[in-house]
Amino acid sequence: MNKKTKKTVLILLGIVFVLIISLFFIKFSKRHNYEKSIQKVPSIILTDYTLGAKPLYNEGHIDCYLFFNTECGFCLDEIEDIVDNIDAFEDVNFYLISNESETALQDYSKDSEFLGIENFTILKDGDLTFYNFFKPSITPSTFIYNKKGQLMNYKIGYFPIYKLKSMIREN
Repeated sequence: MNKKTKKTVLILLGIVFVLIISLFFIKFSKRHNYEKSIQKVPSIILTDYTLGAKPLYNEGHIDCYLFFNTECGFCLDEIEDIVDNIDAFEDVNFYLISNESETALQDYSKDSEFLGIENFTILKDGDLTFYNFFKPSITPSTFIYNKKGQLMNYKIGYFPIYKLKSMIREN
């Protein structure tokens, strides 16, 4: 390689390096801003089929909001894992939130394994209030808040049950 070619290659490598660092910084910055925006439970009211309008936050309990879809295999697996370990979550309220049709949610709830479990509630996000605030890019997406309404953890995607149990035990 001649001097001119080496210089061109070094300049291109420098540009690529700067671009990669810039993209990393932008991604980190967006994640930080997102996490900051969801630190406290928002004042959102969603529809519960049995109780009517229901505020999202229940003071004095750990609240777990699971944005799900009734046809999502990972969502159904996560819900089944929680139900199978429900004894570990006595002080946790689970809110299954979807923007699906009322019919789809009613059909799902009729056949659900969590019928009769007090701390499970299905909520409809009809006007996309929850979706617009939390911006879950995929289902399932799980957001967990402590008894004071402060974010403990969140996961975009499947939340493994062992991590959920461990986090609840620590609080």
